[in-house]
Amino acid sequence: MVAPPRRPLDPATATAPASSNGDSARTVTPRRGLPGSRPVVGGLLVAAALVGIFAAVSGAGKGPTTRYVVAARDLRIGQVLGSDDLRTVAADLPADVARGAFRDVSALEGAVTLAPVQSGGLVQAGSIGTVGRDAQPTVELDLPAAAAVSGELVAGDRVEVYATYGDNESATTRRLMSDARVLRISEASEALSPSSSGTKVVLAVPDAKIRLQVVNAIKAGTIVLARVTGTRPGPQGASYPEPTTTAPSSSRSRSGSGG
Repeated sequence: MVAPPRRPLDPATATAPASSNGDSARTVTPRRGLPGSRPVVGGLLVAAALVGIFAAVSGAGKGPTTRYVVAARDLRIGQVLGSDDLRTVAADLPADVARGAFRDVSALEGAVTLAPVQSGGLVQAGSIGTVGRDAQPTVELDLPAAAAVSGELVAGDRVEVYATYGDNESATTRRLMSDARVLRISEASEALSPSSSGTKVVLAVPDAKIRLQVVNAIKAGTIVLARVTGTRPGPQGASYPEPTTTAPSSSRSRSGSGG
C-alpha cells in the first residue's frame, strides 16, 4: 500500500515533538525582519507631501502684499492729478506690467494724464505725462561738459546760470538765475559722464521773464552753470563788470550852472 504524501509543516504553527521524558513541546516562532527600503522611501514621500500641502494651505490666506497705484475715480485726458484721485491696492502683477506701474501716490501728484483711466484701473507710465517736479516750464541747455561742472551734476542739483556776452576785454557776464533746479541731465542717464564732449541739461525756469533772458543767452551768448547745491547762492541779476552809475557830464554842467 502506498502512503499518502505528507504536507509540509507551517513554521508559524510547527511544534517540536514531545520529549521522551514527557515534557511539553516548545513553540518555535520566526522573528519578524526589518521593513525593506521601498516601504521606508514610500513613507518619506508621503510625509513630504503632507508638509507641502500644509505649507500651501497655511500661506493661501495671506494674498499679495505689494501695493500699486490705481485710479480712485474716472480720470479724463489732460487731468492734473491730486492725492484724492488715486489710491493703492495690493496686487500680484507680471514683472513686465509691474515695471510700468507706480507704488507711491505722492510720486504722481501734479502729473497729467495722457489717456483716460477708469476708476480702479492701474495707473501706468504710458498714461502719465509730466510727473511732479517736471510739471512746470523748463529750458533745455546743450552745453559743453566744462560748462556743466564736468560731470559733477546730477538731477536735483541747484545751479547758478551765468551768461557771457562779447569777447576779451569787452565781455560782460551776468547771473541770470541764482537757484535753478536741475530736472534732467542728458537723455539716457541721471549723471553726466566726465568724458562726454557735451550734455543736455534741463532746468526748471518758472519765471517767464527769466526764460526770455535764458533763451536770448542761448542764441547770443555763452552759458556756464555753477553748482550751488547746499550753499547760499549769490544775488540774481548781478553782473561783471558792474554797470557804471556816474551821471553824464551834460547833467553835471546843467546842475552846476543852476547854482
